[in-house]
Amino acid sequence: MTIVLWPFRKARAEWKSLKDEQSSIHAELVQQRTNCLATLQTQGDRQIELLGKVADTLTGMALSQAEQTGFLRASALPTRRRVAKK
Repeated sequence: MTIVLWPFRKARAEWKSLKDEQSSIHAELVQQRTNCLATLQTQGDRQIELLGKVADTLTGMALSQAEQTGFLRASALPTRRRVAKK
């Protein structure tokens, strides 16, 4: 009777070992995913902050460029000579 049960006990022990290993792999993957999502969330907040700064800078540049363009257009207009009144 012991001879017949031996392969089943061995197979059961191997099965339990594989299931335990699979559980530990699953736990590690869940931890890695959690860490990754937390990092992405932190980086996302920082990127939003930086994009806001870039937008402010670009707005300032657009205003400066509009002012400079207006100045250049005004200086490119032909000037009228003053005629002295007699």
